[in-house]
Amino acid sequence: GCATMARITGSGCMLPALIGAFCGAYQDAFVATCAAMATMGISGEIAEEKRLRNGTGNATFRNDLIDALFNLTQEQLKQGVYYEIYKR
Repeated sequence: GCATMARITGSGCMLPALIGAFCGAYQDAFVATCAAMATMGISGEIAEEKRLRNGTGNATFRNDLIDALFNLTQEQLKQGVYYEIYKR
């Protein structure tokens, strides 16, 4: 994600809704939650990149975030996700 996500209304509500949708589509709630969080974070990064490129503010960022979520491709998710697997 990015810091601008904390400066808009709705991003905190979008994530649990996204997690719920992912959990409904995939049986493993942990994996679904991780995928949803990655999706939200990458979408935030895409929206922030667009905001900085266009010199717009947080109102435009909010719309760009929603658009980034809507338009996110599987390839963007694969390329943008960073994770570590910890084993006990």
